[in-house]
Amino acid sequence: MPKSKYKIFEPVVALLEYVNNSNETDTVYNIFKNYSDGMMFNIVDENNNVYNKKVIILDFLAACNPSYILMPKDTLRVPITLNSFGKPNQSRDEEYFDFAFFPIGNYKAFAHFEHDCSKEYNPSVRSNEIEFEVIDLTEEDIKVLSLFKENKFDEIFDSYKNNSFTSHIMRNFVSTAFEQGDNSKIVAAYNKFFQNYPNSIYNFDLDFILSYLIKLQNKDFDFNDINSEKDKLLLQYPSLESAKYLKSSFFEVQIRNFADTHRK
Repeated sequence: MPKSKYKIFEPVVALLEYVNNSNETDTVYNIFKNYSDGMMFNIVDENNNVYNKKVIILDFLAACNPSYILMPKDTLRVPITLNSFGKPNQSRDEEYFDFAFFPIGNYKAFAHFEHDCSKEYNPSVRSNEIEFEVIDLTEEDIKVLSLFKENKFDEIFDSYKNNSFTSHIMRNFVSTAFEQGDNSKIVAAYNKFFQNYPNSIYNFDLDFILSYLIKLQNKDFDFNDINSEKDKLLLQYPSLESAKYLKSSFFEVQIRNFADTHRK
């Protein structure tokens, strides 16, 4: 995890690593999608309250479409938000980033999965255990979240760049730009995110990065064009913590798979 303390309502994001230790290609489907039923977490607080059921599961993620292709010895790194296993929001006033949150306290958690579409894992796969603490909001946090509710992004970015919530809000701002459908605004939102948060765990999200690269090329999901835009991204932002990962042969395979799947 990128840190050990989170504010209440803040997305608790863990970076999961899945290593293909076999000598054969491994196709991964929906295990690592936030709202699929493929991977589950067992999360326990200091009072032995257990959080192990997702608040929401999206049925369309049951479709067995390849998400990742791992060559032998490849490592897949995926940011996973744990909040979907938390306490359901009691009202829209508590809804900032997810449908659930973790109350103030100390937690231990591990991930496990037994199946991925029709593929069974026997024995089931289990991660190492992680620990994190959830603490109360400060007056500044309350102000930032209030501005977020009002969509006052510029004020947040200008005045509260280092607040715990701002990187998550800027990630949300990118999604908002997608909803508006203006490519120039989408690219500008991404660039602002990369400039301000090169070490963000979200930069390991392949879907997040690929969506950006697609917006930079005009042809129909051409592998060479997408790969070229990736190289330009790394030249423009060499301090991205995920740079080594994005340069890997693994990521190149994902680009090729994405291009082949989506090409008209």
